Amino acid sequence: MNILFAASEGLPYAKSGGLADVVGSLPPKLKTRAVTVSVIMPLYQTIIETMMPELEYVKTIHVKHGMFDTDSRIFAHTMSGVTTYFVENREYFERDNLYGYIDDGGRFAYFQLVVMNFILEHDTVFDVIHCHDWHTGMIPVLGKTLFKWHERIAHLKYVYTIHNLAFQGNFPNSVLTDCFDLTMDLVYDNSVNFDDGIAYMKGGIFYADKITTVSQSYAREILTPEFGERMDGVLRLREPDLVGIVNGIDTKLWNPAKDTLLTSVYDVDSLDLKAPNKSSLQANYGLTVDADIPLLGMVTRLTDQKGVTLLIDTMEDLVRMGTQVIVLGSGNPHYEDRLAYLAYQYPKNVCFYKGYNENLAHEIYAGSDFFLMPSPLNRVEFPNLYQCVMGHCQLFMKQVVYEIP
Repeated sequence: MNILFAASEGLPYAKSGGLADVVGSLPPKLKTRAVTVSVIMPLYQTIIETMMPELEYVKTIHVKHGMFDTDSRIFAHTMSGVTTYFVENREYFERDNLYGYIDDGGRFAYFQLVVMNFILEHDTVFDVIHCHDWHTGMIPVLGKTLFKWHERIAHLKYVYTIHNLAFQGNFPNSVLTDCFDLTMDLVYDNSVNFDDGIAYMKGGIFYADKITTVSQSYAREILTPEFGERMDGVLRLREPDLVGIVNGIDTKLWNPAKDTLLTSVYDVDSLDLKAPNKSSLQANYGLTVDADIPLLGMVTRLTDQKGVTLLIDTMEDLVRMGTQVIVLGSGNPHYEDRLAYLAYQYPKNVCFYKGYNENLAHEIYAGSDFFLMPSPLNRVEFPNLYQCVMGHCQLFMKQVVYEIP
């Protein structure tokens, strides 16, 4: 079986959140099950800057993108037996950030069209296309409408994984015709329409053969208006094909006994060797170095669904109680500003690092006394699993603590 993962990010090439962890770790694991897996993603500026000489040119794909005909070069890199293909478009992808631009609808429409044409032209005949989040939600739509007459497409099966239901790829109706060359029939038949426009994610849910998400309980929760982010209607329609599968982690990468990013390695039989990681974390980021001060860590995307408001609103109380807090993440600019101000106001107790830093993430997981997960949603996320192997306490909302694998 040949599987193609289509995703907007993946380790070790580009990361903004947990999606990259899945795309980076699941394909090598699937290969141990006698499955051939490849990945395709955009060629971002960060990849060009760090590893362009290591990439191999594969071919040029001709794409009709709205009114324009364009050529996109495809490059490849193989690691751990998995080949990742990169879609080049300097105008769309050579930017400082992965997302957050006014033309994201056009950027990822282009990417998905290239993916479909890549499937048509590549030497490998794929059996399954595994799509991830809104950025690839229109691939099942394209495969079952615009491209369905092609022999290489007709037999394909589509798996669509929801990592973050809150980000749905909402754009004007005009994107269908201007970017995809699709008709407005998709709006009229209720398969992609959302509010006064369309949602790429809704298309993926409606057209995919199977839908997965990150835990069994979360798969149940998103069928309800409370947690369904207004996608609960189409999710209930597809309930027989919706499956919750708990994420897994790469235990070679996340192993405190062998982690080269830590000040001090340790295992279950040498927990006393964990202490230097806390001292190093405190010293490196300007916090008071004191083994007796409780240190709370958080690595997260700064959004409402992560419970960031609860942390911010209680931060001054935590400081008054003599606690330290270190947060690594980015997202809502309002939350970024508030955390930056708190770090400025209490430099010996609060540290905020805007963005993502893999080294710091490992340091926080190993060096903090408690890890914060105040999300109200009942789903198993990567930080939960990292903390299980790093060996310390996690703080959750009451309603979610029962589903730790």
